[in-house]
Amino acid sequence: TVEGTVFTEEDGLQLPGCSVVLQGSEHGVMTDFDGYFKFPVKLKKGDVLLISYVGMKTKKVIITNPKSATTINLEADMSLDDVIIVGAVAVKELFKSKKN
Repeated sequence: TVEGTVFTEEDGLQLPGCSVVLQGSEHGVMTDFDGYFKFPVKLKKGDVLLISYVGMKTKKVIITNPKSATTINLEADMSLDDVIIVGAVAVKELFKSKKN
């Protein structure tokens, strides 16, 4: 089995709740409170794991030796191109200033 720990690149904190998925399949696991994961399916050399977390860049990890432990660092992706907020407001009556 493949196992590892996911850390943030900028401050080295462990990332709980990261998604670790085998590319091209439905197999995956989430990291625990300490950023640790143990993949539920046996992997072979050349398999690619996609590790993602909200607000961070997705990282691809190619399995080179399924028998060795791996530490994975994710870097923050704080660049947002556009944010569009859409909403509606319900108004019962029009507000009029008393100064007029």
